[in-house]
Amino acid sequence: MNEGATMRAVVTSLEDEGYSVRHELFNAESLLPQFRNRVYIFAFLDAAAAARFAFPALTELSTPPSFADVVERPHANPFLGSYVLTKQQWRRVCTSKTTLKYGLAPRLLDERAKAHTLLSSYRISAGSFAQFVTVTRTEMGPGPGRLAVEVKGVEGHCIEQYRAELAARKELLEAAEAEANKQAGATGGGGGGGGGGGGGGG
Repeated sequence: MNEGATMRAVVTSLEDEGYSVRHELFNAESLLPQFRNRVYIFAFLDAAAAARFAFPALTELSTPPSFADVVERPHANPFLGSYVLTKQQWRRVCTSKTTLKYGLAPRLLDERAKAHTLLSSYRISAGSFAQFVTVTRTEMGPGPGRLAVEVKGVEGHCIEQYRAELAARKELLEAAEAEANKQAGATGGGGGGGGGGGGGGG
């Protein structure tokens, strides 16, 4: 934080009290489906013990988990409605500076990816950087269904913009894949190119 000024102040304060300080930054995204930077600080009154200390290596899974691997989506969850954004909160998301600058796509979690760092203040920070998970009406269960409200005006434009962003992203990915296949065919030699042509004819 503050370009390292906060950490330097903490370390200096501990050292002024006679401690030898060791600290390390770990990101547990290789173990959890979220970006989770955490700083661990160890302070020793014994300088020799501090010199011997070594942080353990962070274990990495062969296949890091995604949000879809851990999410639980119970059918007709009666408590889910209380966590859904109200229409006013959704408007704040759509009209926030962050959404206007970067689009809506980064604010809605792709379940095949990792979530941003989880925040207990997601409702308060809705207008800036909070990330949200989409739910269906079935998952909302009985009671007042906030997702059933007809989307119009600013909110409707926000959704249309999001769909356009997804379409543009898909188009870019398809173009990149086509270019990669083209280059792979070009480097495969004359015989390989002829074989590819035969496959296309089939």
